[in-house]
Amino acid sequence: MKDVFSKILPMVFLSASIIGCAGGPDEKRGQRSIDPVKWEGIWEGVIRAGGQELRIVFKINRTKTGSWEATMDSPDQGVKDIPVKNIKVEGMSIRIDIPAIGARYKGELNESELMIKGIWQQAGGDYPVDLQPVKEVTVIERPQDPHPPYPYISRDIRFKNEEDGITLAGTLTIPEFVGRHPAVVLVSGSGAQNRNEEIMNHRPFLVLADHLTRNGITVFRYDDRGAGESEGDTKTATSADLAGDAWAAVKFLMSQPEVDDSAVGLVGHSEGGLIAAMLAAEHRQIAFLVLLASPGLPGYELLLKQSAAILKASGASESRITQVQEVNRRIYDIILGEPDNEIAAEELRSFMKSIGMKKEQADAQISQLLSPWYRFFLSYDPIPTFKRVKCPVLALNGSLDVQVPADINLKAIEDALSLGGNERITIQRLPGLNHLFQHAESGLVEEYARIEETFAPEVMEIIVRWIKESVAGRS
Repeated sequence: MKDVFSKILPMVFLSASIIGCAGGPDEKRGQRSIDPVKWEGIWEGVIRAGGQELRIVFKINRTKTGSWEATMDSPDQGVKDIPVKNIKVEGMSIRIDIPAIGARYKGELNESELMIKGIWQQAGGDYPVDLQPVKEVTVIERPQDPHPPYPYISRDIRFKNEEDGITLAGTLTIPEFVGRHPAVVLVSGSGAQNRNEEIMNHRPFLVLADHLTRNGITVFRYDDRGAGESEGDTKTATSADLAGDAWAAVKFLMSQPEVDDSAVGLVGHSEGGLIAAMLAAEHRQIAFLVLLASPGLPGYELLLKQSAAILKASGASESRITQVQEVNRRIYDIILGEPDNEIAAEELRSFMKSIGMKKEQADAQISQLLSPWYRFFLSYDPIPTFKRVKCPVLALNGSLDVQVPADINLKAIEDALSLGGNERITIQRLPGLNHLFQHAESGLVEEYARIEETFAPEVMEIIVRWIKESVAGRS
């Protein structure tokens, strides 16, 4: 569920792969000009806001015609090539517009210190960000990241979602021992995630796939549509559309000669758990589900619980929490009550103005709130879907998860499965773990990057043991 909460600064980046360009330098008379070569290259800095730190990287080039072109990366979120639409150079100053995320960077080149000192502007806020020239983007490795040579087979794969006509890319890892193995498709959380579900230099799906494959389970993980090497447009996709991608991955996996097609399941993290349940409810070929921090509540209710849990963990007073909840309810009611985006946008803009929100911040929020994904998620009730799931289910959640609070969501999942007659249910609330299944202190998003652990080893062991027990005797 990380990208529901990532709408809050500074984690609002969207992936893209377009290079934007603008006209050449427009120097004002009297301003000091500098050698254009000094602007070119890779510039890296850090946004600090709300207790969080996120690196940004601009790759700036000057074309043969004298114009400028650039792309932007958010390495800590695993997002590359965010489109830059406009670059304006005036003497020692530079302005870079990033409309895909409603942001702008303005800075002054300090030649003596070899840096650009500037301001990051987004959603009505200004954040000091100094950029340093680097030869290449800094890569931060985590202790659990596996490295080749691997004791298993790893293949990069392309497969097709025939219904939507898009080609997706992923990695298949297969145990080396001879035979047909149980297998899983990993389904990521919300937002355009790459096959490793990369966030803040953590690669949870890389670590989990490595552990499962070393323990005899074939794993297929893939780039979400519009991310990594996969085609498609995330701007118009809903959870239901993404379920089509996951089903295409399942069919591909079942067709592999090394896979026991009677023992293929889904491991879904956060929104990926909802998608896994959608597929299991429709396709009896799916042998089992592993739900990692999966929502069990309707979207409207979940988002209210999420914001309350985050505020409480952040030390907010009860009166502040109540105030925020009232604002969120009003916003959600407008969205659900008005299907026409233009009318809804006007109502939202009017309400946000009444509570003192700046126009720039309101416009940035509205474009996200009225997206097809957000509308679908807000109105979606997973309970009827869970009632139709008949295969074995393992549902895990950390006690410190503030994005999908454990107790209420695990109970909703268990109750819905039981009401549907499913008796093969294992529910575990895991003490001291956050939404990413890291050992944490508060569970807040700002901790994710500071924690060196990517995925608690004992949780991966629980998953391995449960899968093997669930598929025993099926072959």
